[in-house]
Amino acid sequence: MFRSDSAFRTLYSAALCGMLLCQPLLAEGPVSQKTKNAGSIAAQDRARYALNRFTFGARPGELEAVEKTGLDRWFDQQLHPEKLDDTAMLTRLDQYPAMKLSTAELMRRFPSPQMIRAMDRTGASLPSDPIERAIYRSQIEQYRLRTAAQEKGQNPDAMQAQNEMAPGEDNPSKREARMQAAGITPGQPQRLVKELIGLPPQERFQKILAMNTSDLMALRIAGPQRLSSLVEGMTPEQKETLAALGGTPRLVGAELMEQRLIREIYSTHQVEEVMTNFWMNHFNVYVRKNAQEPYYLPSYERDVIRPRALGNFEDLLVAVARSPAMLVYLDNFQSTGPNSVAASQGGFLRTAAQQNAPRGLNENYARELMELHTLGVNGGYTQKDVTEVAKVFTGWTLDPGFRPKQLRGSVFGRERRQQAAQQVGMGIASANSFAFLDRRHEPGSKTVLGITIKENGEKEGLEVLHMLATNPATAHFISQKLAERFVSDHPDPGLVEKMAASFTRSHGEIKAVLKTMFDAPEFWAKSNEGAKFKTPEEFLVSAVRATGAEVTNSLPLIQAMNTLGMPLYGAQPPTGYKWDQETWLNTAALVNRMNFGIRLGHSLPGVIVGDPSGGEQQSEEAKEQALEKALLGRAAGEGTRKTVLAQFRNPELQAQAEKSLAATEEEEQSNGMAPGGEPSRRSRAEATVSALDDQTANMIGLLIGSPEFQRR
Repeated sequence: MFRSDSAFRTLYSAALCGMLLCQPLLAEGPVSQKTKNAGSIAAQDRARYALNRFTFGARPGELEAVEKTGLDRWFDQQLHPEKLDDTAMLTRLDQYPAMKLSTAELMRRFPSPQMIRAMDRTGASLPSDPIERAIYRSQIEQYRLRTAAQEKGQNPDAMQAQNEMAPGEDNPSKREARMQAAGITPGQPQRLVKELIGLPPQERFQKILAMNTSDLMALRIAGPQRLSSLVEGMTPEQKETLAALGGTPRLVGAELMEQRLIREIYSTHQVEEVMTNFWMNHFNVYVRKNAQEPYYLPSYERDVIRPRALGNFEDLLVAVARSPAMLVYLDNFQSTGPNSVAASQGGFLRTAAQQNAPRGLNENYARELMELHTLGVNGGYTQKDVTEVAKVFTGWTLDPGFRPKQLRGSVFGRERRQQAAQQVGMGIASANSFAFLDRRHEPGSKTVLGITIKENGEKEGLEVLHMLATNPATAHFISQKLAERFVSDHPDPGLVEKMAASFTRSHGEIKAVLKTMFDAPEFWAKSNEGAKFKTPEEFLVSAVRATGAEVTNSLPLIQAMNTLGMPLYGAQPPTGYKWDQETWLNTAALVNRMNFGIRLGHSLPGVIVGDPSGGEQQSEEAKEQALEKALLGRAAGEGTRKTVLAQFRNPELQAQAEKSLAATEEEEQSNGMAPGGEPSRRSRAEATVSALDDQTANMIGLLIGSPEFQRR
């Protein structure tokens, strides 16, 4: 998304060097005792420091509001988000109806590719609901077109482009190939738009819903400007339905990512959102694990993580262990005891279980449960403990209605036959996602960390989870991670010990641990100010918040996250993303960040930035200093100020920003009916009119790219 030629990259690098010469961003390593005793953060700076640590960055006027409320009272309010009004943000979420559905409803309404293949193979009947019927019909027809293209030796990607899960991705060079593959004739897109444009929204919706695949693809190739007008006046549900006609995984994945950004940008429950972000990374699930994970993740975040983000750790640990997202991600859903009833009666399954094959005893969850979720890598467990814990969690799986393809087939014999009536494709019949299947559970007692776990079915797992949640090593490990997230990459060991003691004393109450951290003198040490380097997500969200931007289409921001190196839900290993400076600080990353800042200042399509300085007529120096206060919460360093004043009039900077804005318009939304608010209706000229003047936009971009803004 942020393509820069060599000359412009050199220009950016020069600007960065001008800032970095005076304000290096290099880490200093662990805090020394001398540094720790260097004093506390000044009283007048504490509100800004707290906002940088406990929120995704201050919005315009928020610093003053916290100072007026009082820091202690503000933090107490944040620890009790149910008392804070978040209506405005929730209203924004109304544009993502699918994200309110249960997993079963989501799978039923927006079928996965696996389900579509199964329906086409078995000749299953289409749903009776007319809207669902249209979605299924469209997906089956597109699947058949792709299959036919592949059989003819053609590139199936030509038909697949609109069905990608990741939003905002399209290559215009593929349009002609897609037109040919779908049998689209020249002029067909324009003719269809002309026929539809004058119809009332409801009639227009019904006409599009009844179209064949060729006409639907012709419409999508018509371009975002024309498609914007076609969804004008439609309800969020109708827009979502039309988006689903072009690809259900794409719709689900896009809405999942969009709602997350909207929450982080606009929610008044900032501590809850930051902690939701923390736990989503701690209990990481990779969205591309398989075709089902995008369908599991909305409920995982909404029903498992967020309600418990400030609650009890053991409750959260149990909920995660039972969640379909985690059961599938770490493969525990297919783990079967070598001596279980299922293994003894299951033919191939018996052999696999006895040989620890993928469909036998699976140790993935057991290992990560101890290493990453609770005790930590040096938590005192052995490989023998991993194997024993894996046996404890055999039988922890999914209800038949949620069981992916890997768990179906002749190897399950009687179990499959008993459940066959509930299954269509990957299955959607069951309302309950978790199931304990005793016939798959390894019989007998187990020994974990020297403690005997008596045979007790599902309760064995609950006993182990309680044992791990209350282990002192877990208290220290979780406290260490929290301190690294909120304080510094190398937090004061004394602070971590205080937090761990609070964790143990409160039986794992997260609010108590955060309050202990907030009240500790070590948290307010002067050495911690600016000690944390923002991750790409923290950088992007804080930039949007600081500028007071109005986001009507968050797809360009999602693509920006990809370019900045931190795709949402995109961490493949169970460790999740790292939060340390070493991972994210490099010259290329800083160039991309400044590039994003410049483009944001000039208003990305669907992201409209106002003038955070107030917009009054003032000198260039006064304007720059006002923007420093608005964006940074304080004065910038001399090196940053000189660079901004030297570069903000640079015609190359302005020209590249305009070039980038034009490129974004082409990339922003190949699918004009994609989910997430009104598609951008602004032409390039309109974007220039609605954006800030070039000089203010450049000042904003340079300050967002400055060393001061990279730290929190």
